[in-house]
Amino acid sequence: MDRALNLGLLAGALGGQQGLPTPEDLQRRLADAEVQLFRRQTTIPDDLLETAWYLHGIASVDQAQQLYTVARQRQAFAVSAHVFDMALADPRWGRADRIILGFAAAIGYRRGDRDPNATAIMRRLRDGISVEPPALQHIDSLAVEAGLALIGFETRTLFGWFASWRRQLHELSQLVELPDLSTTGYGTTHAVILGGEDLLHYLARGNGDRLARARERLLAATLGQWGPGELAARWVAFHLLALADEAATGSVWSPDLLPPDLPDAVRHAFTLGSPPVLTLWSPQKELLTSDPSPFSSQVRRMVLSVPTSGGKTLVAQLLALAHLETGSTSVCYVAPTRSLCREVRRSMASRLRVLQKETGPDRPDFPSFDEILRQGGDIWDALITEIGADEPPPDVEVLTPERLHHLIRHDADAVLNRFGMFIFDEAQLIKESSRGFTLESVIAYLHHRTRDTEHRIILLSAAMGNAAQIARWIAPDGPATLFESQWRGPRRLHALFTTEPLWEKTTWERSRGIFPFRLFYPLKGTVCLRLSDGKTVRLPI
Repeated sequence: MDRALNLGLLAGALGGQQGLPTPEDLQRRLADAEVQLFRRQTTIPDDLLETAWYLHGIASVDQAQQLYTVARQRQAFAVSAHVFDMALADPRWGRADRIILGFAAAIGYRRGDRDPNATAIMRRLRDGISVEPPALQHIDSLAVEAGLALIGFETRTLFGWFASWRRQLHELSQLVELPDLSTTGYGTTHAVILGGEDLLHYLARGNGDRLARARERLLAATLGQWGPGELAARWVAFHLLALADEAATGSVWSPDLLPPDLPDAVRHAFTLGSPPVLTLWSPQKELLTSDPSPFSSQVRRMVLSVPTSGGKTLVAQLLALAHLETGSTSVCYVAPTRSLCREVRRSMASRLRVLQKETGPDRPDFPSFDEILRQGGDIWDALITEIGADEPPPDVEVLTPERLHHLIRHDADAVLNRFGMFIFDEAQLIKESSRGFTLESVIAYLHHRTRDTEHRIILLSAAMGNAAQIARWIAPDGPATLFESQWRGPRRLHALFTTEPLWEKTTWERSRGIFPFRLFYPLKGTVCLRLSDGKTVRLPI
């Protein structure tokens, strides 16, 4: 919401066109609609929806680039997608209308550089996507359902869904004794299913031939060469064709993003892992195409300062898996709390399984008293057995700063011999007065000991105001690689909830304590919404 109400974004999207609301008027209408949604008053004005369809249409036309730059087209997609997203809360829409609005919102978000929101749309509407019933029961909306499903990028379910749809349409063509439905009224839908499945295979498995075939089929569907009608299916085919062109440069299979010599297993770890990653977001692409590349062995220190949900954790996982596949040492991932350590461990486990590697188990910050007794009372023996056990140690250890600090204190050489990459999440916590000293001392010591080695240190932060100073601090020779971005994916609405007593509605009862009476004041709730134009709306509850 904070971006969708930005006057500059709205002005760029509208482009000064006659007959449309002014940016100020559109900002006010969007803000009112958001506030009404918060109140669960979900009806979206028709003229606001008409403006969204106009923006969606003008952004979709290739010839519009003569008037609309690529940046303005993205703005138009983003604003229209925001309106469609709000319209999904309106209960007056039937299933077919919700699927159409959902696809318009999802593709608008995807092409408007708001990728996380597109995935969220798919999750909201997945119950409206039909897989088991015969295709004829929902043939009019099948192409839109398939487009919405594909944009969700859930590879675990998509392969089964598209296989089911392809089989049903093939059986339908067999009934009319045709090899396919290209010469029938359902030909465009058939082309969307086949082309979408080809595109899925490229995004998930990197098959270039399937990408070429996807483009061919989707182009034929867009031009109406597979059936004369089905405007909705041709609309979907057009956007999937544009998505195929963008995916060729933004997927993990693009040679411009990841090094060509990087093993395909690393890419499969992301396209087939959980959650699947088929295309990369803007800040990720910007970082991976920077010079020098973050995969280069010359980059031994790196500071990534990207807002929450900006994709910095995914970049760290990419670098960690690339290190494991091309090096001989393990990775140490440091997170500030044990709960975050468990979350990181779960997110990396599915990707590491593709590489036949594993993460270490959840361990306390300090060895237990029983562990010390089993090792003859020597605290270091209790700790070092986890590093130098007979079985091969885990490939990725996820530790808190306190645990890594104790391991370094007792045998720093063993730690440095085992780990070749250290990733510190939430690195801005070095400013904390309590635990910040431990984190800072660990980073400083590792930096000092590895100035002349190939060890790599990566700091991640969502709120580091002095990232440039930190980059200079940990650099062995000159400043470290610094990457900063203000890009945010998900929609946000800033709100504050407070309570206020109703002094005029006082009730009382007798008390058995030292005071003879006890007074009661009912409370009312108030939600304060902060809009992007600086205004605050107070909603009593």
